[in-house]
Amino acid sequence: MTAKKSQATINVDSKLTDKEVKKKVAHFYLSPEVSGAAVIESFSKNYTGEQVSFDDMAAVLKDTTKELTQKNSMEYVERLLLSQAIVLNNLFTSFARRASIQDNLKWYETHMRFALKAQSQSRATLETLSAVKNPPVYANTANIATNQQINNGTPPTQPPQPIKEALVHDQGVPIPTQTKIKQEVKP
Repeated sequence: MTAKKSQATINVDSKLTDKEVKKKVAHFYLSPEVSGAAVIESFSKNYTGEQVSFDDMAAVLKDTTKELTQKNSMEYVERLLLSQAIVLNNLFTSFARRASIQDNLKWYETHMRFALKAQSQSRATLETLSAVKNPPVYANTANIATNQQINNGTPPTQPPQPIKEALVHDQGVPIPTQTKIKQEVKP
């Protein structure tokens, strides 16, 4: 018995040139929805059987992505990430349980490695979900100053000294150094 392969169909206007037809077909096959449907179809036969055609999957994916991008809604992304985290957690549980009954160290180690990878991916997926639901805030600051100089990343030339009194400086008069300040201090 041979497996029936489904193929995508694309309607092409008969008035198009051969080059335009090839470009349209390439655009269709390289679209994210058709690529996604190809992957889904190859892995989903064990639960969809032959009930869903490739074209139907690609069409639903296209409708879904179009609707979500137009609405700018993250609801689907949140549902997707949460579902994936739950599935990964179930994989962790399944592999950990399988590891617990192993007598062979090689099989024990293999099952535990898969269990811990699934656990790590579940955690990473939940972190991503958290970032989607609570995006980081990047505050824009406004520097409103006159004659302000900011030297980021340049080390100071002298170590900072504690300020004991307010210094007043007149324009054009040289700034006294520390040795002069010590000389001018009266007991």
